Amino acid sequence: MRFAMANSHDKLQKLITTLLIPLLEKLDTAGAPIIGLLGQINRKLKSNPGITIPTEALAQSTFSKSPKEYSQSFKLMYLPTAVERSDQQQLLSIIPQILDGISGRPGAQVTILVNAVLTSIVSIPVLGDEQLKAFGFSTGPLYRTLVFLRYATDLFLLNPVQANLQPSSATIASGLSFSAQGTITSDGKALWVSDSKALENIKHKLLQIVSSDTAFPVDMPGVVHEQRLLALVCASCDPFFTKISSDAKDSIKRLCPVSFDSKTFVDAAFAMMLGSGKENNHRSPVSVAARLKIFGFLNKSVAATSTFPQCVQVISNSLFGADINSSLRRQSMIFLQWVIRSAPQDVLQDNAVALLQLVHRILDDSNDSDSGSVINDDIIRGSAFVAWGNLAKRVSLSASDDLNNVLTMFAAFDTEPIAIHLSIQEALLATLPAYKPGRLSKKEEIKLLEFLGVQMRSSVHQARYCAIRYSISAFPFSTIEARWLCMLGLTDSKHEIRSLSYSGLLIPTISDVSKQDTDVLPRLADAIGFLHLKISASLNQGSGEQRLDTSQSHALNPLVYGGIIDFVRSLLLATGLLQLSATCEGVGDITTYLSSFSDLDMGTHQLSSQPLRRSMRLALGSLDCKDTVSGGSVSQLWMNIIKVALTNDRIVESTALVKGFGCLIELLSLGSADVALSFFDSRDLLLPFLESRDYIVQRYAAQALAIVYAVKLKSIGQTVSQLDCEFWNHQVVSFMSGLLETSNQTEHPKLLDKIHGSILAMSHIALGLVVARKSLQRTWSDLGLSDLGDIISSIYLSLTQKIQAINKSAVFPSTAVSLCVAIGAAGMASLADNDRDKQSEPSDSDKNTLSAIVGIGKNANTVKLQDAAFDGLSRLVLGTPSLDMIFVESVRSLAHLVSKKTIDLHFRIGRAVAIAIGRFKCTLVELGWVFPLDPATIYSGQQLEANTRALETILDLLVNSMAASTNLQDRQAAVVWILSLVQLCPDLTQITPWLPRLHSCVCTMLTDRDDFTRELASNALALIYDRGDVLSKEDMMASLKALFGGGTEKPADTTGLAAEREAAGQQRATEARPINPTFKSILSLALDMRNPALFYPLVQLATQAPVTNSSSGSGNGISGRYGSAYGLAVNVERACAEVQPYIRPIIPKLFRCTFDPNPQTQAAMKGIWHSLLKFKPKKTAQPDLQADEKADSGDDTDQGMVDIFWNLIVEECLASMGRFEWQVRESGCNALASALSGASSEKIMPYLERIWQMSFRALDDIKATVRESGLKACQSLAVSTVAWCTPRVPANSKHDQQAQSIMAIVMPYLVDKGIVSDAEDVQKFSLGLTLKLCHTSGSYLSPFVPAIAERLLETLSNMEPQAANYLTFHTNEHNMSAEQLESLRLGAVKSSPIMQGIELSLDNITPEGMVDLVPRLQNIIRHGIGLATRAGCARSIAVLCVKHAAMVEPHASSLVKAISGSLTESSALQRKAWASAIGYMAGMLSSGMMRNLLKHLEKTYFNKYESDVRSVAGHVLQQIARNCPEKLREHGNEAVGTAAFIMFGCSDENADIAEAFQDTWQELAAGIGANAVDKQYADLLALPLKQLFDDRWSCRVQSAKVIADITKKLQRTAKKTSDGMLSEADDALRKIAQMTVPELIRASQGGMWPGKEHVLGCLVQVCVANAHGFAGAFKNSTSNADGQQSAIGMETFLAACDILIKQLSLGNVQYQRSVIGHYTHLIETLQPGDIYGRVVESLMAIVSQETAAADSGSVNNINKANLDEPMQQPQRLMLVASATKSLLLSLPRDRALTANETKRLSQILQHNARTGVWNVRVAGLDGLSELVTYCAGNDLAAIDVEAVLEATRECAVDGKYLAVRVAALGVLEKLFAALNAAESDGCAVWRSKAHAVLELLVADPVPSIADRAKELEK
Repeated sequence: MRFAMANSHDKLQKLITTLLIPLLEKLDTAGAPIIGLLGQINRKLKSNPGITIPTEALAQSTFSKSPKEYSQSFKLMYLPTAVERSDQQQLLSIIPQILDGISGRPGAQVTILVNAVLTSIVSIPVLGDEQLKAFGFSTGPLYRTLVFLRYATDLFLLNPVQANLQPSSATIASGLSFSAQGTITSDGKALWVSDSKALENIKHKLLQIVSSDTAFPVDMPGVVHEQRLLALVCASCDPFFTKISSDAKDSIKRLCPVSFDSKTFVDAAFAMMLGSGKENNHRSPVSVAARLKIFGFLNKSVAATSTFPQCVQVISNSLFGADINSSLRRQSMIFLQWVIRSAPQDVLQDNAVALLQLVHRILDDSNDSDSGSVINDDIIRGSAFVAWGNLAKRVSLSASDDLNNVLTMFAAFDTEPIAIHLSIQEALLATLPAYKPGRLSKKEEIKLLEFLGVQMRSSVHQARYCAIRYSISAFPFSTIEARWLCMLGLTDSKHEIRSLSYSGLLIPTISDVSKQDTDVLPRLADAIGFLHLKISASLNQGSGEQRLDTSQSHALNPLVYGGIIDFVRSLLLATGLLQLSATCEGVGDITTYLSSFSDLDMGTHQLSSQPLRRSMRLALGSLDCKDTVSGGSVSQLWMNIIKVALTNDRIVESTALVKGFGCLIELLSLGSADVALSFFDSRDLLLPFLESRDYIVQRYAAQALAIVYAVKLKSIGQTVSQLDCEFWNHQVVSFMSGLLETSNQTEHPKLLDKIHGSILAMSHIALGLVVARKSLQRTWSDLGLSDLGDIISSIYLSLTQKIQAINKSAVFPSTAVSLCVAIGAAGMASLADNDRDKQSEPSDSDKNTLSAIVGIGKNANTVKLQDAAFDGLSRLVLGTPSLDMIFVESVRSLAHLVSKKTIDLHFRIGRAVAIAIGRFKCTLVELGWVFPLDPATIYSGQQLEANTRALETILDLLVNSMAASTNLQDRQAAVVWILSLVQLCPDLTQITPWLPRLHSCVCTMLTDRDDFTRELASNALALIYDRGDVLSKEDMMASLKALFGGGTEKPADTTGLAAEREAAGQQRATEARPINPTFKSILSLALDMRNPALFYPLVQLATQAPVTNSSSGSGNGISGRYGSAYGLAVNVERACAEVQPYIRPIIPKLFRCTFDPNPQTQAAMKGIWHSLLKFKPKKTAQPDLQADEKADSGDDTDQGMVDIFWNLIVEECLASMGRFEWQVRESGCNALASALSGASSEKIMPYLERIWQMSFRALDDIKATVRESGLKACQSLAVSTVAWCTPRVPANSKHDQQAQSIMAIVMPYLVDKGIVSDAEDVQKFSLGLTLKLCHTSGSYLSPFVPAIAERLLETLSNMEPQAANYLTFHTNEHNMSAEQLESLRLGAVKSSPIMQGIELSLDNITPEGMVDLVPRLQNIIRHGIGLATRAGCARSIAVLCVKHAAMVEPHASSLVKAISGSLTESSALQRKAWASAIGYMAGMLSSGMMRNLLKHLEKTYFNKYESDVRSVAGHVLQQIARNCPEKLREHGNEAVGTAAFIMFGCSDENADIAEAFQDTWQELAAGIGANAVDKQYADLLALPLKQLFDDRWSCRVQSAKVIADITKKLQRTAKKTSDGMLSEADDALRKIAQMTVPELIRASQGGMWPGKEHVLGCLVQVCVANAHGFAGAFKNSTSNADGQQSAIGMETFLAACDILIKQLSLGNVQYQRSVIGHYTHLIETLQPGDIYGRVVESLMAIVSQETAAADSGSVNNINKANLDEPMQQPQRLMLVASATKSLLLSLPRDRALTANETKRLSQILQHNARTGVWNVRVAGLDGLSELVTYCAGNDLAAIDVEAVLEATRECAVDGKYLAVRVAALGVLEKLFAALNAAESDGCAVWRSKAHAVLELLVADPVPSIADRAKELEK
């Protein structure tokens, strides 16, 4: 009944508020009656939308009871209505309750609650910080947050649907289920279902909440931020609303970091990717765009890789599911590879089968045309192969499975497109590490080898490449079948395959081939037998000329055959070296010998040392065993392989022939004699090659014939009875005679090759036969072979004659080469003649022969001829000792002919000297001996020894003449000859007494100006020292120290050479020879080791580096063309062995010296360094040192050696950086930079501070080059520091600790010492590194942020360009204002890298750091110098407020207090920056601090009123209003003085300042209500009234503007709300008038001052606003007696009029126009009674034409200077016009003018109408119109109508001004109206005259005037 009787709004509202909730509570007990009552309530609510429901009570009742109660449904029924009719505060209070109450409710109730929440959020107009905090996500239960995020995510996924569509028919959005979509759309009834604008709005609101760090602080559980991220991902993929998508993307960037390895995140991500639930609750996967973004996160998650089977399902669905695209497929493949690479090993092993099946499905779909999921994307298929390979690499399947996978991948080359081949190759190579040798069974190895062989014939080069890689890596080197595949690869068209195949044939290094592990190499018998079978099969399949396509036929390919020869030869040598090293000590490291031939052409490289020859002999000797397949010996098989080169046409025509011949010579010479004997019957194979065009082939063929003939004669000559004399005396003699006859033929180009072959063959065969005869110790007669002896003599005679005649007749150079070689062979044969050896004088024939050969060598123009000539010369003298003196003279004369371009001639002469004098003591003679016979059995002991006489002669010549010669060629020859004798004749004992002298000579040449001489001298020096005895070595050392200043003590003269040394020193001083710093450095290095003898091995090692800037042009001559012949490799090995015991102390100094600034010293030291790398350092006597422990590793790289001796090297570098010598400091810096590169942080940590100290010291060095080197060291350390201090993902605790330790050392040093350093380079570098660390170090910066920020802020001004300071004082010269310059400077600060570094560092501030930072910022604010620093400080505070508001809040008051003291600085832009900083912190201030700040701003504004500094108050208030308007509103309500101040500032004369205050006022008014002025006008007026009488005129003007503005605002309000009833507004305006009018009148009195017109205008405005009050006062003149009405009375009005009239006589024209305007407005609005008499005189004076036409300032105190201004005259004319209007408005309304008054006014107006300027005339005519109207009811005669008509007529005929004629027509219209109404006698006359004037206007050319005139005429 009470509800039924409630017929008013208030009664119904009261009933609903008090009874609705109790009624709902009673539903559970008394249902039916209450339901009926609720029906009534529902109808009442429906018909009264203004009735509200007690929302909070309803929510409390709903969520405090069980959701299963009967009343719950009814309560929830009212919830949507309650939400719609609730205010913001109520909505904010119930949203958390609704979210908390969703749990455990039925679906229908959940739908109502979710939509209530969404509707509430939409209804909240502004989501500020207060509203966001009100949700209580950070303080409430976690469930509340997760529920909200879940439904927010669902709504982000929702798409617009068609209106009025049934829920069952609606399309379900991706990522949603039917029930989920129904929940967020209220089963399709929600507004946002069909209204896209509403949907966009609610998504925008939710996005604001989800993106807010205020609603979800950083310290909330990680699961919250994970769900936020996923929600934002869904929003960022919105296809319908681009604004939502864009904002969500930005929010993701600002979101706090999320751990992608969190299980909750991974599970949620997989659920969105896969979908979840069943039937109606089944959620489909999210959209493709969202899945792409989620893949980006999963690709960084290690936890996702271990989540099986979900990760496989995600990949599978993304590849084969519905609604996918190529981008999603590719992303899924990226994720698949991430899973395979990053999944834990055990997890991957368990799920490998599933992953492999997935890969197979991807690749198999291309053949499944019915599946509908064909994947033809090459990128995807390629990625699948790569994933397959990586999976096989990580997971160990069974060997058979692995093999099947490999075979399948190889087969894919034939079926897949070309674009995928590279991916297949990558997959196969990734799989390769899993195939370690021995993993496969023998059967599987055979199967794989066969398959690889098939792949070698593939047309796909990637298949061939992979086949080679597998043959190298999957099989041990001993597998000859795999090596065979490498041989086949040598013929490939691709360079990379050929290179790879070649590397697969190289013998492994010594670390792989050891004495205990010889089975790494293939067995010689197996290898040779296998290759023999391949070659035999190729020969059996067809001739060499046919192109054979099978794999076996490849053996006849010249490249394959060459590979076979090289491989077998390398295998022979390696096997022999192993055997030799196992049976013989002192051989040395066999790696040296292996490396001496492994990288060279096997076919042309000879065995250059006795160990190599011995090892080859051992290996060939081991080939005598039987081959199990063929039954013959292995050596015979090897011979058969070699014979192929002699018989197969394809090989004969290729370079492989030379390789075959080389191996043939080695086999015949070093192998078993039976091999040579067996080949004797096949000697005819060699004969065709004697006519070859290749000289090497010819010589090899001749040597082979000589060997087989010698071995044959030796073998059958043991017993004369067995000698077949017939064969030797007839067949062999006939063969030799044929050769001789051929050699004597006339030279013809077609016969040259045959002649050359004959010469070589007969000379070598003759030598072989002589050698065999001498070994038998018999004469030719004893052997019964006189004919053979005779033919040999004939051959030698013929050769001698030919060579002697060569200079007399023209011969081909190639013939001369053959003859020289033949003469050399003849010389070796003649040495066996004992009689010749005893000759003391040479024969003329011998002299002529020598002279001829010397001539050939002298005139030779080819290298081949020179080599042959000097080789023949040396062997001629070797066989004819009597020629030794002539030889010495000849070679010295030849040495004088050497030039820079022919420097190699010195080496040829040196070799000749060593061979000729050393004989068989020379290693070249020994190594050149090709016969398998011992020379000792052929030559006598004297013949084997050196030529003593020639040796003594040449040594004396070297010591006493050539070494000290002024001729460069002599010195060069001397050092080469010494080196040749010492190096090439190591067993030459006769040279020992000469060693001290030779040492002295060589030491002298170390100081030679010629680089070539110095290089060779350094090589010879060590060799000389090594060969000396104890006494000679002491003398040598003394000589060395005397030369380089290595000692001061005077040694004993043990060898009697002291005088010689002193003389040499004096000569050197006289010649001013420079001492090479290289050798001085090396000696210093040796002396530092306390072992001067180390100088010699170090010098030897130093020469391994090329000579730079060589003046001789030789380059590295000794180590180049003739290095092998001189045996330098052995010397280097010996030198390294000598240095090895001292390697620990020498390495640090040596490493530093490799960076010496002198290029020669640097090159020498690098030569030493790199030579020592291959040797392991010995353990020292100090076992506790780390270097000794690591030395066993033997790392032969630069970095490996540095790692071993790290501590010593760093100590040396640091010590050297403080040395006195600049060269040492520079080398120390460079060495340190190199050592630091790539070093680990653990190593550097103990030295880090010292390194920085010394590096910065180097940056400030006095020497420029040292500074540059110091910069390199700093840069190297900086790169490492940045790498160490970069956080890792995922986090690594050990790395974090190391990084923090490094930062604790580096950052304080950079900040406290580096950036503030006086050295510019140090400062710049420190700043650069600090900024890099700010960019990369992240959280590691936290402890140092305060110091970094302070120092960088100070640096902003220090690093500002000088140009900015210059422009500050010269802005006018560059057409630039100070403001523009400041703007440019501040813009530079904002974009400065330093500012970016500050901002990045502030990202990592901690609460503790904030406590330290605030005092530093306060100091900069108060005392900081420089615009850039102060601007940067303001920006830093703003950044802190944005990013770390919670940490700034406790310190905001102190910062604002500091800033408030700097608000008045001179820079306007800086003041704005401070204002912005205060604006960011205003929301954090307490009420008291905010109140003090506002008072300070007001004080600043008025104290600095006369300057622009006052603008800072407006800017601060503007920033506060923008950032936290609620603070301003709070104080706007509490302290009205603030509102008054803001209102006052809105009227500032400066537009920019006024705009700032106006913005602030708008925010303030929005908070305190639209009627703020109505309610607080009294308080708002207090300030302007106070300032109205300020001494500053502008302040008075501003006060007047404020009063006027308040009055206008009240007027507008009154008009809007009063509906014609002005009672409330009238009261407010009346009170304003009472407060202001007296003050305004008082302020308006007195003289004119600038801006006073605004005060007058304000007075008029207030009076006009109270027009109704004045109207009453005019009617009742007694109202002024009432005190309350005194301000709105007649006296007030008259006072205002008097003030205005008086002001008309003051000021300039502009001021007078303003005054007359105000007066006009006042009179026009108030319309008073009779004031004409009070104003007429003043107005008449202005209206009078006399004043208007005056040319001087004699009237009304007009200033002449003002009238002279260009705009004064027009202004004056407009003043007259305005005064005319005012005068007419002032006509009395309650009386008529007297006749005199009318006449006077009429005359003035007539005069102005006739004679004034057009606007004055128009004003006069308008005045006449008004006057006519005014007098119409009175006496028209007073205005002199005729005069008026005359004036009108004159204006009507004015053809110039249209306005004048229009005004004249207006006068006529008024006059006709007045005449028609008048009844006097003269009216007819006046009317007639008026018609006459009208006729003039009827004829006017302007239609509008003519038409009006015609109408008037009618």
